[in-house]
Amino acid sequence: MKKFGIYIHIPFCESKCYYCDFNSFKANDELINSYMKSLYSEIKLYGNLNEYNNKKVDTIFIGGGTPSFIDSKFIVKLYEVLKSNFNLKYLDEFTIECNPNTVNEKKIDDYLSIGINRISLGLQSTKNKILKKIGRTHSYEEFLDNFNLIKSKGLDNISIDLIIGLPEQTLEDVKNDIKKIVSIEPKHISVYSLKLEKGTKLYNMDEKDLLILPSEEIEREMYHYIVEYLKENGYYQYEISNFAKVNYESKHNLLYWERDEYLGLGLSSSSLVNEKRFNNVSNIEVYKKNIEKGIISVENEEYINKEESLYEKIILGLRLNKGIDIVSINEEFGIDFKVKYFDKIETLKKKQLIIHENNKIYLTKLGIDISNQVFVEFIPE
Repeated sequence: MKKFGIYIHIPFCESKCYYCDFNSFKANDELINSYMKSLYSEIKLYGNLNEYNNKKVDTIFIGGGTPSFIDSKFIVKLYEVLKSNFNLKYLDEFTIECNPNTVNEKKIDDYLSIGINRISLGLQSTKNKILKKIGRTHSYEEFLDNFNLIKSKGLDNISIDLIIGLPEQTLEDVKNDIKKIVSIEPKHISVYSLKLEKGTKLYNMDEKDLLILPSEEIEREMYHYIVEYLKENGYYQYEISNFAKVNYESKHNLLYWERDEYLGLGLSSSSLVNEKRFNNVSNIEVYKKNIEKGIISVENEEYINKEESLYEKIILGLRLNKGIDIVSINEEFGIDFKVKYFDKIETLKKKQLIIHENNKIYLTKLGIDISNQVFVEFIPE
């Protein structure tokens, strides 16, 4: 069965984190109500199209923003509308993102009632001083309370997000972070390096020399320590930033890295269907007005040619620790990979950035550190 996933964007937050450049913002009850109404209508518009209502959905990911910020009645209704318009009989993984201080027992009960079987909790740091510096509105203690609440309800497929390279963060801080996280035994851990995105508060502070950030060398030490510590404690790294207990990989995110199909619903969401990439508008008023007129609020549609598809297959596949399978790529694209990329493969091997064995190519430890230098080698000429 060809995999197909649905991503749903809930753009609302209690407040904007200082590093966040996602399309998210504070909202009142009226805006939340009107947006969710538009979202339900968008789902119905797609449900009327044979191209979509016949697809077998195996993953759903509700992200944001902070989906757990809004009343759980909206999430319950969202599922009911999805179920009426898409084939969810094959649904395997159903994830919702939550911030620790926006979860309560009623919300968890409602999530479980509609079949949500995975929760992604945004922790980012176990040090309260650092959490405040990056604009998080929760404490580590609140995180622990809600992590334990979720587990007490029988849902143990919990993923935790951690950020490294944060302001005034030390290597010792990160060591303490990962030790504390492992001690509570989540099934999945995502580790991201801080990126200063233009327009964010941290970016603006850095421009004014108001940030004290770890050096690039220290940030790499943080990452390597985490990789080794998680390996020693039963987590295997299956992607550059992601670690899991056996059989607890994020199946939805694997859709992106393995270049399967997915449909984005809601503000700014992206889609890849039938070699066509498109995304929804980013202006909430435009989005709502289009939906009111019965128009799917899409912009930037682009059909991807064979060379671009091949490039994406390579660079996304190389993000995975298992790497890319040359035989399957040859079959899918009708090429001889070793001939087409012979010079590039040899160059990358000499630089010790990739390993090529048994018809597989994957990144070395150094290749992971400077992966963009590997990816650029495969850009179509």
